[in-house]
Amino acid sequence: MDKYAHYSREDLISEIERLKKEQVENDSISNSNKMMVNMIVLRRTISDVLSLLLSTNDEVVIDKALLHILHFFDVERVYIGIFDEQSSIVDFTHEVTSEGIISMREDLLRQLSKDDIPWWIDQIKAGKDIIIYDTAKMPPVAAAEQHLLELQDVLSLLALPVSSEGKVYGFIGLDSVKKYSNWNALDIENLRVLADIVSIAIEREHAQHIMEHSANLMLKSEALLSKEIFSDMI
Repeated sequence: MDKYAHYSREDLISEIERLKKEQVENDSISNSNKMMVNMIVLRRTISDVLSLLLSTNDEVVIDKALLHILHFFDVERVYIGIFDEQSSIVDFTHEVTSEGIISMREDLLRQLSKDDIPWWIDQIKAGKDIIIYDTAKMPPVAAAEQHLLELQDVLSLLALPVSSEGKVYGFIGLDSVKKYSNWNALDIENLRVLADIVSIAIEREHAQHIMEHSANLMLKSEALLSKEIFSDMI
């Protein structure tokens, strides 16, 4: 028997209001639980990334850190792009993908000029986040970027500037290939926190490359000097 069959109009209105209130309370509890779970997982991810970056100096440490970020956001690709101001290019220095996703970094994205992705570079250098829920609906001004994303089967993406001492030197990005991702403010802030941590390792890696380059130049200079001295002695 319908439990509401003998309800008066006033009783039905009261019951509807009660159910609405109950739904709001349940949604509030559900959202609160989601926030708590997010905080716990984020804290664990931050701890794992920090431990990884502080415990080793191997060449793939940043890639290992990006894998943690990939799993945290449940996406198929995470990457880092660094601007080379001298040659006016952006170099995708690091990229990790989930199982079954083909990396096109070496073939397609290794080094791109501003002519290749003008909108993207302008957005990032201006300190703006790139938040795209559906790559098929990107603005006409981003046609070049849209084409590259379509070649990689990207459905949604999120990319944030990475900076040091107030200057943007690159970005970190997430690609969702298997599903559309409705990025929210929490996703953006979570990625920003993790990007700030990874940026320390990026700067350390950059400093190491500079030191290695300087050492190589010094060795070449010493070798050339030794050759000249030996020639003079003959």
